[in-house]
Amino acid sequence: MTMILVRIVNIPGVHTVDRITVPGGDYIKVEPPGVSVTLNLTYLDMTSETITVSGTVQLPKRVARIIIPESEKSKYFIIEVGKL
Repeated sequence: MTMILVRIVNIPGVHTVDRITVPGGDYIKVEPPGVSVTLNLTYLDMTSETITVSGTVQLPKRVARIIIPESEKSKYFIIEVGKL
């Protein structure tokens, strides 16, 4: 059973997302189709990495925080984070 923890819309000039705090998410989905977004992830064990997401990505560990870089804030996108 899938549980959505957060679903956020980034609309440039109207509602810009800076960061998302979602302890325990293990997948990230980016919409609309064809849009890719680079994200800086921090996991619950305090390790971090930068990934580019297009579509749905299952994460190797549970994510604690997602930071959207300044270069990505000019795009329209929807990020969904959840648990499988």
